[in-house]
Amino acid sequence: MRKTYGLLLLSIGCALSAIANNSYAAILPGTAFWSFQSTPAGTGAGNAFTQAVTVESFAGTPTFARAGNAFRTDLGGGASSFVLGGVTYSGDPGNTNGSNPGNVAAWDQNSKDNSFSVTLDTTGFQDLQIRLDYRNNSTSNGVSSFSYRVGVNSAVNVIVPTMPRVNNGSNAAIFSAWSTSLTNVTAINDRPSITLTWNLLDVPDQTSFRLDNLLITSSPIPEPMAVVAGLLGASSLLRRRHSSQF
Repeated sequence: MRKTYGLLLLSIGCALSAIANNSYAAILPGTAFWSFQSTPAGTGAGNAFTQAVTVESFAGTPTFARAGNAFRTDLGGGASSFVLGGVTYSGDPGNTNGSNPGNVAAWDQNSKDNSFSVTLDTTGFQDLQIRLDYRNNSTSNGVSSFSYRVGVNSAVNVIVPTMPRVNNGSNAAIFSAWSTSLTNVTAINDRPSITLTWNLLDVPDQTSFRLDNLLITSSPIPEPMAVVAGLLGASSLLRRRHSSQF
């Protein structure tokens, strides 16, 4: 009971720290991270693009899939370096030719019917949070829709932020962070299989869409006795406050 409640509080604390520092000091239960590179250094003979999950602590192994008809796997660089659990996954957002550290999942020019999805076992977890880095080299908003599916049930759309082009001072497209909270989507909590899908717009000629540092976090579902203990503690605190007023 105390362990589960403690993990819940630690999850909240680490999430707040990550928002402030853009790095995650601990790998807590209910985490999945894709760096899209096979080594933290993101360069050298042993490194290559991969869709396999880099770090995970859900009940089952999370999977990543993408659809489209024009992929790129040779693009290096990616977003800026990302820190998770004390490990730095190197990247260099200024790179365009694949020679610098890092790898990305990329859709090349003229790619159509584009999407990417993540399938998770959320048994024992709730309140999913998602963040990623993207580089949209077109003038479109990137995401056409976002949905979740529980098991083999029909997909349900959820409104999430778009992924518009973000430029630097020289009017060149750069990587930008994207995030959304699914705490209100209770249907995906504590399920043996859920799938989250981002549907992307077509990629115009002479442009690309790149994805990096995809991180999903969640909170353990408190055991029933932990909830009761929390309610009793809150009730006791209210009684003390009330009695102090007399």
